[in-house]
Amino acid sequence: MNLLVLDRKKAGLCGSALRLWGFLLMVAGAVGAAMERIVLSDGVLASGRETFLGAFSLALQALSTGWVPLLVFFTVEDGTGRGGLKKCLLLSAFLEIPYDIAVSGRIIDGSRQNPFFALFLCLFLTWSYRRYEKKRAFNALVTVAALFWAAALSIDGGIASVLLLAVFFATRKKETVRLPASAAVLSLCTALSPLYIITPLFLIPLHFYGGRE
Repeated sequence: MNLLVLDRKKAGLCGSALRLWGFLLMVAGAVGAAMERIVLSDGVLASGRETFLGAFSLALQALSTGWVPLLVFFTVEDGTGRGGLKKCLLLSAFLEIPYDIAVSGRIIDGSRQNPFFALFLCLFLTWSYRRYEKKRAFNALVTVAALFWAAALSIDGGIASVLLLAVFFATRKKETVRLPASAAVLSLCTALSPLYIITPLFLIPLHFYGGRE
């Protein structure tokens, strides 16, 4: 059952396309971070070309934050069992070394974790919310714990993803409230990073999601 789009439409954007865009935006963020590292390797923008590339890398990273609403939406939409949690965790661990090399130039960089760990937290929260749906206090504690780990491990998009997932799940049967509440949460995330300034715009494609794969 579609939990977020109650009025299923035959016309509209399909889920596979939205998921694909989400993953492509995630890759764009890693490319942008790698470009920023290379361009600023000496700490100085010595030429107009370097200035352009530096600005372009920041634009890519800002654009990439769009993966948060797109993929978190489908985390709630699809859900997963414990088998899916294990697969997501293994994939997150597998991608960490390539991600670290891209964004920091080091094989192991504990200062920043790849965004698939954020998806793992969201999948875990979705499982917990559904498994213990009537235990609101317990799920509130689980949410706080997820926020703590997202911050402690410096997971890219982690805090924003957890907050947005909580809003998506809480408003899954309140379509008129979902959009403004989600936009408000994402706007508040600009306090974490100004890169989130355009992220609320990526809620618009979700509004046109037709419930089709």
